[in-house]
Amino acid sequence: MATHREMPYRRGVRAKKSVLCLLACMCLLGPLVCVLASGCEVGRTEAKSPTTDDGARVKERTVSIELLRTSERVLTTDPSGMVSYQPVLALGGVEICVVKRRNAFALLQPFQALGPAICATNVAGKPVRLAGVPADSDLLVTYVKQGYRTVLSTFRTDEFDVALPTWGDNSMYFTPLLRSDASLPVESQPQAQAGDGLLAIWVDVVGDYGTGNAGVLFGSEGDPGTAQGEDVKVVIEDTHAVQMASLQTRRDRPLFVSLPPGPYRLRFTHPIMELTPSGVQEQFMTLGLPTDNPSDIEVSVTQGFVTLASVDGFCPLPADPAVGFSDLATCTLQAAPDAGAP
Repeated sequence: MATHREMPYRRGVRAKKSVLCLLACMCLLGPLVCVLASGCEVGRTEAKSPTTDDGARVKERTVSIELLRTSERVLTTDPSGMVSYQPVLALGGVEICVVKRRNAFALLQPFQALGPAICATNVAGKPVRLAGVPADSDLLVTYVKQGYRTVLSTFRTDEFDVALPTWGDNSMYFTPLLRSDASLPVESQPQAQAGDGLLAIWVDVVGDYGTGNAGVLFGSEGDPGTAQGEDVKVVIEDTHAVQMASLQTRRDRPLFVSLPPGPYRLRFTHPIMELTPSGVQEQFMTLGLPTDNPSDIEVSVTQGFVTLASVDGFCPLPADPAVGFSDLATCTLQAAPDAGAP
C-alpha cells in the first residue's frame, strides 16, 4: 500500500561525451584521440564557458518548463473565526512570467532581473508551458491577473525540459490566486510595514495516501489521505540567520506573514512528521527552493506580492493496519482496538 504520492524520480544525468569520443576510446585510439576528436577531456567534466577562446559569445542554454493550472481560492470566515475554503474556480487570462534568475543552488543570494521577462498567458483549466527559460537556474515566477493579488513562486531548472509530474497533471492541484479585495488575517509578528511583501505558509500532510477523507488544502483539493497541517513550527530567518518570526501552522488557512523584501530561510519542525520541500523529487519546486537542510526552504519576498511557501509533512504509519488517523492534520492516531473486547 502506498504511503505517499507515487512520485517518479528525476531523470538520470546524461553523459556529456560525444559518440565520436566514446568510439575512439573503445577502439583503443587513446585519450589524445578522444580529445582531438570531440574536444572532450578525459576523466574530468567541467561547466562550459559562456564564451569561446577568442571571446565570442555563445548562446546560453535554455529549457522549457510546464506549470500547474491556476485557480481562484476563496477563504470565508465563520462567526467563531474559523476559516474555510470554498470550491475553486479555474482562472484563465493569467499572465505568468519568469522575471528573475540566479545560478542554481546559490542559497540566499540575490536574483537578477531577466530582460525581457519570459511570459505566457494561460487558458482556464490548462497547464501552461514556458519556453526559452534559462537552464541551471533558480527562478522567480509571477502570476498577474486584474482583480487578483499578484503571486510569486519559485522554480529550479537543470539542463533538461521539465513536464508536470504525474500527481500534478489533474484538476486537484493548482496555483492559488486570491482576490485583491480579500481581507487576509496577517500575523501579528512581525508588524506589517509599508513596502512589505506577504508570505502564505502552509503544510500538506500525507498519511496513508489514497485512504480516508479527501483533503482540502490551499493549493489542492479532493485528494484522499491528505490534510493541511496544524502546529508545525515555522521559524523565519533572514540572510544573516536573524529570526524574524516563529509561528505555528494552521489547518484552516495559510499563515499570512508580512516581511520586508528579500530572501528568507523557513525552518519547519515537528515532533513526528517527516518534512520535505514540496516537489523536490520531481524537480517541480514552485513553493520554495530546497536548501542545505532537508526540512528548510528558501523563498523570496517582494513588495506587493504574495509569495507561496509550503512543505510536505509525512505522518508515520501505524504498525497495526486496523488503526487509522483520528486527526491527520496533527498525525494523531486512533486508539488501538481493545484486544479483549467481545
